[in-house]
Amino acid sequence: MRIVIKKCLIYGLLVIVIAITHIFFSTSVSVATPAALVQQGKVAYEQGNFPTALTIWQQAEGGYRQADDVIGVTGSQVNQAQALVGMGLHRRACKLLANTLGVGEDVCDGAAPGKFGMLQTNLPPSLQALAVNTFGDVLRLLGNFDGARVILARAMEIAKPLTDRQKSPIVLNIANTLRDLGNRDRHRTDKLSAPSSVSINCAIEPLADLTAEAYYQTAIACYQQANSLTADIDKFSLLVEISQWLQHNNLTPIAQKWEQQFNQIELLDRLQTQIAKQPYNNEGLSQRINFARSLGLTTNPQWQAAKQLLDSVIIQARTLNQKSHLADATGTLGWLYEQNRQWDEALKFTSQAISLESTPGNDTLYQWEWQLGRILQQQNQPEQAKAAYNRSIIALEKVRKNIRVINPDAQLYLRDNVEPLYRELVDLSLREKQPDLAKIINQFDGLKLVELENFLRCQASEYRAVNEFAEDSGAVVFYPIILADRLEIILRLGGNKFQRFTAPVSRTQLEQTINNFRQNLAQPQYGWDDAPASQLYDWLIRPAQQYLTPQTKHLVFVMDGALQNMPVAALYDRSRQEYLIDRYPVAMTPGLKILGAKKSPARQSGILIGGLTTSSSDENGNRGNIYEPLANARAEIQGIKSLFGRSIELIGDNFTEENIQRVLATGKYSIVHLATHGRFSSDPSQTFILTDGGQKIDLNGLRSILQQRQEGSIDLIVLSACETATGDKRAALGLAGVAIRSGAASTLASLWAVDDRATSELMQQFYGALTGREGVSKAEALRFAQKAIRQQHEHPYYWASFVLLGNWL
Repeated sequence: MRIVIKKCLIYGLLVIVIAITHIFFSTSVSVATPAALVQQGKVAYEQGNFPTALTIWQQAEGGYRQADDVIGVTGSQVNQAQALVGMGLHRRACKLLANTLGVGEDVCDGAAPGKFGMLQTNLPPSLQALAVNTFGDVLRLLGNFDGARVILARAMEIAKPLTDRQKSPIVLNIANTLRDLGNRDRHRTDKLSAPSSVSINCAIEPLADLTAEAYYQTAIACYQQANSLTADIDKFSLLVEISQWLQHNNLTPIAQKWEQQFNQIELLDRLQTQIAKQPYNNEGLSQRINFARSLGLTTNPQWQAAKQLLDSVIIQARTLNQKSHLADATGTLGWLYEQNRQWDEALKFTSQAISLESTPGNDTLYQWEWQLGRILQQQNQPEQAKAAYNRSIIALEKVRKNIRVINPDAQLYLRDNVEPLYRELVDLSLREKQPDLAKIINQFDGLKLVELENFLRCQASEYRAVNEFAEDSGAVVFYPIILADRLEIILRLGGNKFQRFTAPVSRTQLEQTINNFRQNLAQPQYGWDDAPASQLYDWLIRPAQQYLTPQTKHLVFVMDGALQNMPVAALYDRSRQEYLIDRYPVAMTPGLKILGAKKSPARQSGILIGGLTTSSSDENGNRGNIYEPLANARAEIQGIKSLFGRSIELIGDNFTEENIQRVLATGKYSIVHLATHGRFSSDPSQTFILTDGGQKIDLNGLRSILQQRQEGSIDLIVLSACETATGDKRAALGLAGVAIRSGAASTLASLWAVDDRATSELMQQFYGALTGREGVSKAEALRFAQKAIRQQHEHPYYWASFVLLGNWL
């Protein structure tokens, strides 16, 4: 975890702002008050007093406005953005800079950046480049990597007349963005290959779509081009991170290739020499802390060297009254002792770091509390450890409310640094003699909520009132929780009673079995091997059979991790020679507090049916993204239309985003059925559905369209020709994102691209059961349709793809 790297980058940019203000303010302002305020803000900022720095720089902006000094106003606003980032208020910083640059504020919520308005003024290139560069880095910190790429590419264009030294901060931010993109691809696919032997130059192409190793190599090239000590430290930390991940995944030969090709040992020796010469100013303190953490993560940890660096930072930070660096260095020293299993010293310094954190919502406080929980657990103090874990989660919630996503620069990714926090707390709670299963489920639901909000870059409660759902006494809810050494399953039974059982399977073995299951499902031409489906049934379902009574009407699954991509309907009971849906209707939900049971409105209110009937490339005309026409879409649409008293169809040229929005704004349709290509991905930008002409409707567009209804909400949205992104182990997050963004109570969609004719037949069977039987639930209607298709096509490929997410009633 690169805890304080952002502070180093911020300081570097700040120095440029101050330099600009010295050059330009002295000639344009006769009264020195605003310039003096800039200096006062700098002092407060370097002491880690970000709120005071913000207030002072706001006053400076007011002074420059009175003097009609555009350069001074812009410089002050950039400074304010840096203070806001220091406070963890990334979205506020983003909106401030968006207004400064004349860009729509929606880019701060994940939208693509629009045109730059302010850049048409006569600002000097150095200040233009600085403002745009800062904006690009804030977008990166918010997780909008694609937006950051566009903005930083623009910054490089503006900086063409500048010197290499002036361009260096931009190149450094480009390197960090490419690194984040590499991390995104690696976390999505769980893959990383050896580096290419071909020389790669530093470049940032907004539309490029590379592999993790290509992103990393380009980032390394940019770090080298940035030509600064901070860039070299970042390059070293990236190489250490890559090596650590590969070693953890038993890919040591590939790790050695990365280390050798980029001279990791030589770089280490050079950095140790250079960093010793750095002054103990704000930037020098940050560099030492970051380098010390990387030293503690190397294959052969440089423990003593790291400790010496941190000791020196603690001494100098006290002398200079650098409270922020003092807390960071102290906590990192506690972490170093933890790595070395010196528990008493680890406890001492970690506790000191917690007491030193004075900024509310500080994005490192949750890490120190979590660290304390781990140490206390090692010291056999489970109650104190649980208390620390819970404080960590409370601190994390404060951070998330400010930045909406976990800061990828400081904490990397949810999977590596937030998800384990929840899992460790759940694991600790489950090891108690009499665990409180209801409380553990609430903890687990907290993880699911963090997952979704991290994906959506919003609070899920903005889209769903959690108190509107009813209890379904006939439903048994499964909560499988994947831990490193086992699979825990908690059952929520009627009357709010709970049961628990454990499957002794490691995470690695479970994920491999799921992969085999999905491969068998996707290749009907090779026949059906039921072994993986049977094994998964034995782990997940068989131990629960004793709790499934004649009163059990539905099985609902709050799936975890790789299980989210698995069609539970196709789990196979070899002893009975039947699939799970032969006995029960099934549904999935990201959490009962997010999408749960709800009484459905009258279904005679009508249906909107849209369909893609022509072939199309995507809207960018990219090669390889050619979507074939759905030959049976017309038959599917006509068959469904005949079952409803009131319906409207939008097909061919009429199937556009504008028409869908217009119809929903003027008509009462509780069901929206879209027979079109689409994709679900753990990357929000790659989650979309396709309309006529290859236009993509992304998550934000879908929300805008489907929330146009004048009366009531959408009860059901059906996406009958979508698929999860190939190789994306968390692609089902995209499906959950669609379900929440749409505002629909239920979403029915496919996990892979299914045979067109079988899909058409299944959809007609589904709606026939839904409309033709009084009181039938959506889950029951889906079960009826899947069993009907199974009579024609035994292989689960043809019928198991469709999953019902959300309200199953």
